[in-house]
Amino acid sequence: SFESFLASAVAMLSAASPILAPVPDMEFLAIAARAEALAGRVRFDAALEVCDDGLRLFPGNHQLLVGRGHCLSRLQRVAEALQCFDAVLSVDPGNIGACNAKALVCAEEREFQMASDLF
Repeated sequence: SFESFLASAVAMLSAASPILAPVPDMEFLAIAARAEALAGRVRFDAALEVCDDGLRLFPGNHQLLVGRGHCLSRLQRVAEALQCFDAVLSVDPGNIGACNAKALVCAEEREFQMASDLF
C-alpha cells in the first residue's frame, strides 16, 4: 500500500539524515528535564525515581541511563552507576555522556588508569 511505502521511505530518510530524524517524544523530554532539574537541586533520590519511571516508559534510553548512573554515583552507589554507564557503552561505545560520566566516577574512586582509558 501507499501508506506502508511512505512509512518505509520516511524511516529510510530519517536514518540517513539527522534533519529528518524523528522529533523526540514530548513525554520523554519532560521526564528528562524533570530528572535534570531535580539533580541540579541535589535531589538525587527524587531524580533517580524520575529516571527509573522514564526507563519503564523508554527502556534502554541512553540519556536516562546516563542520568540514572549520575544519580547513583552521587548517592554513593558506585557499582550500580558503573552498570548504567556500561549498559550504554556496550551498545554505543562512543557515547560521550556515558564515557565522561564513567571517567569521572572512576577518577573519584581513584581508578585513574581506567578513567584515562575512556578518553
